Amino acid sequence: RVTVDAYPVIDQIKKMMIKEGALNAMMSGSGPTVFGIFPDEQSMIACQQFLRQKGEARQVYTTETFTP
Repeated sequence: RVTVDAYPVIDQIKKMMIKEGALNAMMSGSGPTVFGIFPDEQSMIACQQFLRQKGEARQVYTTETFTP
């Protein structure tokens, strides 16, 4: 909560990710990484493009989960 209070953009990014299709979005550790879990690749890529256009996030990457 301390980091989000100091940097409100974190909460804004989380809300944008959920609005754009993430099942949930969270901050990793004490920051600065925010990640979202998406139901499919299409919504993940659409959100990535949206965040890049908005310019709120400095870097936006996509990846996939790994289950051994």
